[in-house]
Amino acid sequence: MFEHIGNIIKINRIKQDISQEQLSRGICSISYLSKLENGKIIGSVDMIQPLLKELNLEIDLEEVNQEMQIIKENLNNLNYKLFSGKLNSSDELELDLLANRISKYSNVDINAYYLLVKLRDATIKRSLQSAERIINQIKSIYDQISGYNKSLFCIYTAHKLLIENKHQEAKIKLTEVLSQENVSLERWLKGYLYYLMSLCENHDYRISSCLLYVEKALIIFQGEYYLSRCMDCLMIKGINYLRLNELEKAEESFAICENLLLKEPDTGRQLKVLHNRALILQKRGRNEEAISYLLNTVHMKQELNKANSESLNFSIYVLAKTYYKLHNIEECRKWLSQIEYNPAPSTIHRELAIMNFLCKAEEETEMLGHTAFLIKELKNEKKWNEAAEFCFLIGQKYHSLKQYKKASNHFKSAYLAQSKLAT
Repeated sequence: MFEHIGNIIKINRIKQDISQEQLSRGICSISYLSKLENGKIIGSVDMIQPLLKELNLEIDLEEVNQEMQIIKENLNNLNYKLFSGKLNSSDELELDLLANRISKYSNVDINAYYLLVKLRDATIKRSLQSAERIINQIKSIYDQISGYNKSLFCIYTAHKLLIENKHQEAKIKLTEVLSQENVSLERWLKGYLYYLMSLCENHDYRISSCLLYVEKALIIFQGEYYLSRCMDCLMIKGINYLRLNELEKAEESFAICENLLLKEPDTGRQLKVLHNRALILQKRGRNEEAISYLLNTVHMKQELNKANSESLNFSIYVLAKTYYKLHNIEECRKWLSQIEYNPAPSTIHRELAIMNFLCKAEEETEMLGHTAFLIKELKNEKKWNEAAEFCFLIGQKYHSLKQYKKASNHFKSAYLAQSKLAT
């Protein structure tokens, strides 16, 4: 069973009472040998073979190299399967078995690549504690790994950060990869990098930048015929066109997505399309039709065990808000009461607070005053669309109370917030 090559050299050198200076003479520098023995560099065959010969050690490095190449190809295949969503149970077993084969060799980069594939697998499964442990393992050898693996580390760490709603940290990681011009990435990986970057920009309402990155990703995914990835990109495009009130472009994006779903059905993505179709109908003032889409979406999510509470809560929130627009306060309150607050919705807690104040304002009009700070926070988060919509709804309420000055101020704020979306 092979041990680490550097360790073998070090142990046998000391056993034979040979100094680093003596062993390295005529072969390599003393610092090179020191780094090799301490696992700080990956030694080349041309350097290691003469060192082993000096120590009278017979190890077939060619065989080792061939095994490393096979392991790397296996990892490449598993990494790609994780991206394309085609990893099965036998592949997972193969990934686990590779750990034993990799442990036999002194190859920091191969070990790092294996850990990166495990990181990707853990993140997809939402095993975030396991993912964090793997990240810490990779950090301990980060300075010794290749530029490619460093890029992979940033991309896969960014994916985990996005799941944790740490968008700014994720963006820093992805920007680091984008600045590395000397690192060559596979086309699918470049597409994934652009896609993750579009998610960061989407979260920050940086619409122009988001559309730029998602279009770059879409070009790659269309060329490689990754249907599921194309659908994800089209949905991001549709959402951002919705924010810009470019409804025809939004409808086109979701229509293409629906066509792709016929070829590759996916319930989760179908629900997202239904939800956003409802938002388009809302924008067109067809709230009754939007209700039908939203009810269908909510009921389907409730039936799906895999539907996470955050996603379900968001659809219920939009449904409740639509009922409010139809002046059906009773239904609005009913649906708001069904939102799961344990844990509290992290991404829409301000929006829910505003909705509750709007409902309470039916009996206690002074409750409208409590929305000002929440609207300000929405603007600080650059949630211009939500801020504009709520300013308009509050303005309408003040107008119905004949408080025209307050109504006018809120209508003006709605216009200014909406205008921010184009910048």
